[in-house]
Amino acid sequence: MDHTGTLFVGLDCGGTQCRARLTDSSGKRLGEGAAGPANALLGMDVVFAEIKRAVAGALKQADMSDVPFHNIHAGIGMAGLCSPEAKAAFDAYTHIFKTTRAETDAHIAQLGAFGGNDGAILIIGTGSCGYAVVREQTFVRGGHGFLISDHASGAYLGRMALRRAVQGAENILPRTSLCDAILSEFDYSVVKIIDWAKTARPTDYGAFVPRIFELSGQDDLAVELIEHTVKEVELLVKSLLDVGANSVVLVGGMAEPLMPWLSEQIKSVLAAPMGDALDGACLLAEQGHKLAISTHDQTTGGKHA
Repeated sequence: MDHTGTLFVGLDCGGTQCRARLTDSSGKRLGEGAAGPANALLGMDVVFAEIKRAVAGALKQADMSDVPFHNIHAGIGMAGLCSPEAKAAFDAYTHIFKTTRAETDAHIAQLGAFGGNDGAILIIGTGSCGYAVVREQTFVRGGHGFLISDHASGAYLGRMALRRAVQGAENILPRTSLCDAILSEFDYSVVKIIDWAKTARPTDYGAFVPRIFELSGQDDLAVELIEHTVKEVELLVKSLLDVGANSVVLVGGMAEPLMPWLSEQIKSVLAAPMGDALDGACLLAEQGHKLAISTHDQTTGGKHA
């Protein structure tokens, strides 16, 4: 398909997958694609390989595979793109698009949820992070990585379950049906769990979350772990309200299953999103395009080639 108009691609690069959405200047969705994990901590070679796969998928769905990447304006939201080191690694990478504007995954989620207006989001997926925009100020709560943060995340919940399974296997704590379900994945061998953990990534720990919720109607340990995660979620919500946000949107794979477990007080301040993270990423791409035009006009005195 021939396309001579302006094209935008929004990318949501997370710990579980990389998603892409292709749009035109009117905002019409043309195609979407997906690829593997693209957290900044994986390294930019890995990240951009997944980005290329996801964008290629979106172009294919739009029947526009012949369109080169350097004709597309990109907006990228990336998990882990918050440290100076990660930003330097990104900036040093050869950018493949016509213009590229990148922010954290929390930023594009907030843009999409509130359409560029004030408000707060709480990402609870493989990782967790609170992000608020209030009177042109941004506030970040958590989201500092799996090792020291992300207490409300699926990865953290999964790791707690694995730890308790090991304690159950060694008769330190009661061995529940959840313990057995996890242990069965490793042939009931603690040694195999230890070997697995040496290379396990956050998304690997998060893979145990569905089983925890499945057993929550019959297993006290599953209930205990979910309730612990709920407390972490509610602490983050309250911290976002404390900086002046009037409402909070929950986003991410953990949002829906955790909703019934939240207190009525917390539910009362939650809002429905106007759009999703990819909508925010596409808006970011448009902002990058407008900034490029503005910079060009300032340089050339408004004259266009």
